Amino acid sequence: MHNLGKFLTIVLPRPRLSGLVKDLDSAYARQIPAENAALRLLIRYVDTLHQDVAFTDAAFAQVVANHIIDLSALAIGAGEDVAYEARHGGVAAARLQAIKTDIRSNLGDHALSPAKIAAQHGLTPRYLHKLFEREGMSFSEFVLARRLERALEMLKDPHFAGYTVSTIAFDCGFSDLSYFNRTFRRAYGATPTDIRAATFRMR
Repeated sequence: MHNLGKFLTIVLPRPRLSGLVKDLDSAYARQIPAENAALRLLIRYVDTLHQDVAFTDAAFAQVVANHIIDLSALAIGAGEDVAYEARHGGVAAARLQAIKTDIRSNLGDHALSPAKIAAQHGLTPRYLHKLFEREGMSFSEFVLARRLERALEMLKDPHFAGYTVSTIAFDCGFSDLSYFNRTFRRAYGATPTDIRAATFRMR
């Protein structure tokens, strides 16, 4: 019996990789175990990039490429010194990307918290906070921004025209309507009602 499989092809620059993995030639045709943590992180990182990231900036694309090379080197078998650097570069970036994807998928969860997300990824809340701090933001700031973006999308979407503003706020993870209105206006310079009215007036 044959089962459908999934293939992921990654083209890696040999000069860069050979500088990270000793005796790279011996790795050819050698199977990497499925339980290899770096391999699993690499696959998830690339999958989330396809879902969530738009490569409109060449410098950003190069940073992502460097992360992929780091993770690939770890999966193949990088030396300890290289592995240390990779853990602070590619591994941290991949973990943060996976965390962000999970947050976007669970914005309506009113119990969403650093402790809950950290536990799902096998991390400590302290390390999770550090991952966000490296990007100059906090966990709470990221969650709030994504919830406001989701609310804005719903307010402009005719499929949700029958939803009240309070229902949309609740579905996006807000428990306090006045807090939602206040932060929404601060972010977009208009109230949710104003945004909705202006959107449908133009249709």
